[in-house]
Order: sequence, then structure tokens, then C-alpha cells
Amino acid sequence: MKNYLRLLVLCTVLLPFLAFGDAEELFECGDGLVPEMYVAPRFPPRLHNEYEGKAIISFVVNESGEVIEPLVISSQWKPVGHSGHGPIGYNEAILAAVVAWKYPSRQKACRTEAPVFVRFED
Repeated sequence: MKNYLRLLVLCTVLLPFLAFGDAEELFECGDGLVPEMYVAPRFPPRLHNEYEGKAIISFVVNESGEVIEPLVISSQWKPVGHSGHGPIGYNEAILAAVVAWKYPSRQKACRTEAPVFVRFED
């Protein structure tokens, strides 16, 4: 049983490094990276006008200009409606939109971060 647990721990620790070995070679995209195609988040209708704020998204832009590996690294939300619960589905809607963004083709993949602001107009 001890050997099994030791193997499980090793696999859990090492597999992410083996699967994403190229991640170390990624460089920062730098300033001035602007998407050629921007898609706004589509929130479910029941969520409209409940929260405003922003999420910071980290992602990789591959050689084709596609967004891969998006991840919410931080988010700040404040209620603007009558809701007293935390925002439901906001981060998921933002990640789905960011994956649809398209950047100019490039020679090498790079990692960048982008803020996504959410504000509902009256």
C-alpha cells in the first residue's frame, strides 16, 4: 500500500511537468498585443445586472493566434442588483469568450494576461 501511495504522489507531482514541458519555453507576449477578433462574454440571462467588476485572465497565444490554456488568475466583483450571493457563471462565461479571441499569427507561442471588465449599463 505504501508503494502504491508513493507512486500516486509521484505521478500527481510529475505528470503536469511532463504534459506541459514546453511551458517553460514560453515567453511573455509583451505590450501591444491586440486581438484581431474579440468576443464579449455571454452571461446567462438570470445573471445580468447582478455583478460588476473584472477578471484577470492568463493565457497562451499559439503560433496560429489562437488562445489556449486560459485561466482566471484573479477576479473582483461587486453586487449592483439585489443579489446577495457570489457571482455564478461569470468566470466560466469569460473563459469561454477569451478562447474565441483571435490574435495575429506569430513565430512562437507566448503567454500574456488580459483584464476583462464587466459593467452593465442602465
